[in-house]
Order: sequence, then C-alpha cells, then structure tokens
Amino acid sequence: MQTPPTSISSRTRLGLALLAVVLALGAAVAQLTGVAFGAPATVRRVASMPPLPRSFPATLQLGMSGGLGTADDVRSVGPLGFHYQYLAGGVGRDNHWTTWRPNGAFVTDYARESAASGLTPVFT
Repeated sequence: MQTPPTSISSRTRLGLALLAVVLALGAAVAQLTGVAFGAPATVRRVASMPPLPRSFPATLQLGMSGGLGTADDVRSVGPLGFHYQYLAGGVGRDNHWTTWRPNGAFVTDYARESAASGLTPVFT
C-alpha cells in the first residue's frame, strides 16, 4: 500500500530554494574563477578592485522579492540582506510604478521600510 506524499511547508521549500541558489552561485563562481577545482596556473587574478561603497556588505548576500509592507516578513525568513522590487510599467502607461503611491513616493517608502528592517533595497 502506498503512503500519500507528505506536504512540505512553505518555509522548508523556501529554505531548499535558497540552498539551491547558494549552491548554484558557488558552482558558478568556482567555474568562472577556477578556485574550487584546482585552478590552472594561467588564471589571471585581479590585482586590485575599487573599494566597495561604505554601506555595501563585504560578503555574498541573498535577498527576496516583496512589495511595500513586506520587509519585516522578508527579514523573518532568515539572514537575507536584500529586499527586491521590480519597478514595472513604464512612462506613459496608466499603472506604472510612479502611480503606486501618491506623489510617486513608492521608491522612497520602500527604501525607508527596507532600511528600517535592516535590508538593502534593490530596484530592477
């Protein structure tokens, strides 16, 4: 007799998805740099890079997409550093992002909310 499949909680699914992203990013970085699997002697290393912006994290950060009012929820998921919002629409359309809040304040409100929750806002 077969046992019915067990359901996986959304939090567990999110955790597995984040793990998959981290593993994929690690594999991509290793492949691009040759660091993980015995780099050939001809790999060129960058002598120096410009400094990071003062508030930019020094480690790899992951984030999650969420609308205005979701920063605390994103922060509660785990140690995420970024809060993403796609600025959809376009100038000349009826429902583009500048109409989402009075006086086009969506970006400002989103950035303030993200920063108050300890997240860096990212707009694409």
